[in-house]
Amino acid sequence: MLKFSRRPGEEIIVGDDIVIRRIDQRTIGVYAPDNVEIHRAEVYERNTGKSLPDQSEQPTDVVSVESDTRRSDQ
Repeated sequence: MLKFSRRPGEEIIVGDDIVIRRIDQRTIGVYAPDNVEIHRAEVYERNTGKSLPDQSEQPTDVVSVESDTRRSDQ
């Protein structure tokens, strides 16, 4: 598991076509193609009857991502 620090308005990119944006203190937004299903874990488990793997263990890779304000053309 990777753990990221994000401020409101900052994003995480997953693959080529999924963007996770921190909206505010409690809200995230997920932009994904129409063919990608997105559910809260409890809804997924209720709808499918499948339990998700235990995520209580500590992440092995922790990444704190600071805003990079440098421009690529500098």
